[in-house]
Amino acid sequence: MKYNENKLKAEIDDFISSLITTLISRLKSSLESITIVGSFGVKRISLERPNVNIFIFLKKGIKANIILKIGYIIYKTAINYLKYFSVKVDSFPYRLGIPEGGKRLQLILSPRVLFMDEQKDFPPFGIACNVLLGMKATRRVVWGSDPLKDINLKYSRKNFLRWAYFDIGQLAKNMLVLTPISYNLMKNKDLIVIESIGYGKMALTWGIELFLKSKDLKKGGHIKLIKEKDKIVDFYKGIDKELCESAEIILDARNKVFEYKKSKAKTELLFNASFNAINKVFDEVKRRIK
Repeated sequence: MKYNENKLKAEIDDFISSLITTLISRLKSSLESITIVGSFGVKRISLERPNVNIFIFLKKGIKANIILKIGYIIYKTAINYLKYFSVKVDSFPYRLGIPEGGKRLQLILSPRVLFMDEQKDFPPFGIACNVLLGMKATRRVVWGSDPLKDINLKYSRKNFLRWAYFDIGQLAKNMLVLTPISYNLMKNKDLIVIESIGYGKMALTWGIELFLKSKDLKKGGHIKLIKEKDKIVDFYKGIDKELCESAEIILDARNKVFEYKKSKAKTELLFNASFNAINKVFDEVKRRIK
């Protein structure tokens, strides 16, 4: 798909800036912080599959009406940019969102509403510490305090395996299974592709820490791989042939989203790869728990 990269980047930046400005102007008294995490936070966003992850931290004792207002603001703001791209709101790890707009190019907006009441829980904010560690490493605070700065993210191998058992074996697997049931493969290949990439990447990310040697973990090797996704396939070459093949397909789909969205065969290939990656990682988790 042909598009002006500089123009697209500018419109995405403007959309996110407008969203943040509106959230602050209307909900300032309820907000603790707005923080960007992930590829957009470190300015490595893919323009074939632009994905923006936003943490919206709410102060203690917030009422439900504030959450309703956040949703209203997000969609109200998105409407102003639909001539440039569709907007699909996906609150990772829960996806299955319905896009706004009919543009082929789709911006994935992943807002996560977090509560300061849960900052000192274990894991903090209900997010597994290894996942939060990666998000902390790519964070960019755009307004307010920095809730991730001083939180304790130390965890044991037992903690990791317990979280992995749920996140991969229950959450990711069950949500991926729902994807072709929730969307019509004959009409909504694009949505199945987006879901499959998201859950496939989730499995690969957990697998990195699962299979990485202890000495490399201590040096932060898993964080480096999460940031430099082009090296993930090479990592899995020495782990498992089938898992490596799945990783190659998942990451190829991430870089060639339009190609996969228009092909039923490639959509099915990607879904199978993500399902295989989840099962491979989950099987290893179960083996180690025993």
